Amino acid sequence: MNLTSGLDPQSLTSDPTNMSVWDDLDLLLDSPPGTLVVASSARGTVKASANFKIDEDVKALRKAIEGAGTTEETLVEVLTNRSNAQRLLISAAYQKAAGRSLIDDLEGDTRGDFEDVLVAMVTPPDLYDCREVIGAMKSDHVGVVLDPFWAWSWTRSGPGPVLGLVLDPFWAWSWTRSGLWSRPVEGAGTSECVLTEIFASRSNKQMATIREAYLAETGKKLTVDLLTEVSGEYGQALVLLAEGKRSDSAPADAAKAKADAKALYEAGEKKWGTDEMKFVEILCNSSVPQLRLTMVEYKTLSNKSLQDSIEGEMSGSLEDLLVAIVKCAKSTSTYLAERLYKAMKGPGTTESTLTRILVSRSELDLLDIRAEYKKLFGTSIYSDLLSEVSGEYGECLKRLCGGED
Repeated sequence: MNLTSGLDPQSLTSDPTNMSVWDDLDLLLDSPPGTLVVASSARGTVKASANFKIDEDVKALRKAIEGAGTTEETLVEVLTNRSNAQRLLISAAYQKAAGRSLIDDLEGDTRGDFEDVLVAMVTPPDLYDCREVIGAMKSDHVGVVLDPFWAWSWTRSGPGPVLGLVLDPFWAWSWTRSGLWSRPVEGAGTSECVLTEIFASRSNKQMATIREAYLAETGKKLTVDLLTEVSGEYGQALVLLAEGKRSDSAPADAAKAKADAKALYEAGEKKWGTDEMKFVEILCNSSVPQLRLTMVEYKTLSNKSLQDSIEGEMSGSLEDLLVAIVKCAKSTSTYLAERLYKAMKGPGTTESTLTRILVSRSELDLLDIRAEYKKLFGTSIYSDLLSEVSGEYGECLKRLCGGED
């Protein structure tokens, strides 16, 4: 079996050697909730440098940026070998020494995906997530079709041409702050995928810090903007997740699990048409232990998995979000491993997804994500990065990944 040929990852689970933690519901009941609830650096790939000298790091970065031509290797060496907390100290010291923001200098001296990953590394995690959410909510272009002369995109207002010059069916040229630059055009639903990934995989504590960062960054409440920027049941589901009302510690209630399973069955498989809001209410308000027990009860009642029912009854962004919630309740690490696989092995490499996951999980659970990736796909994240990304950007990602499995 060629595990890197674009095969649907779910089809791999029929092979017992590829069974991941989310394939065994009974096992889930006895396993810890995982990083959706518990934040720990024990399973991260990036650790704080024991020999941390701020002044030397600032001096090296200034020399790399201010010299004749940017020395990209120094930027990679310094920033990938420091924790986020250390990078923020470096950034503050850099501002004091140079009289300029480190982020501004990185944006002025680098470009494209390399710029994006460097800026991500020197941004506080809550602010980085917040800005990813803002970018996804404000992005009007959610799908692209190219012909030899124009790029057409579907926006909320209907189809229209994208500003820029299309040179071939796979690359578009556009003007950025760094000048004329080319990059692949991402496919339909990119913005929604970002929102789905972040809102489904972050804990209540993380969502609280994202809400605070959003208020500080925009002067508005995240939940209010979600209601105006994202419509339908999908938008309502995001609001519930943003409010962070899922309990992080309450034990599972067996009676409630049975009742919720019955309500879900009656809202979907048992009736003509689907009561989508019933799924939203239960999945977006249940704790991880509670949702796991509900999944077991649902399988007993319907002889189908909750994920299979959602995929059969729904479509579009709401289906993707509810499936992501189910997957993260089972194993956030496995869900993110699948996201990385699709980013590298789908039609074209989605660099923004690689950057977001590898940066945001490098101090949290990237070792677990690596293990699940290997288990599911028979290859390692590191080896796939070798074939999918190159240059200093690729070197950054490989350093964050931490090595071969």
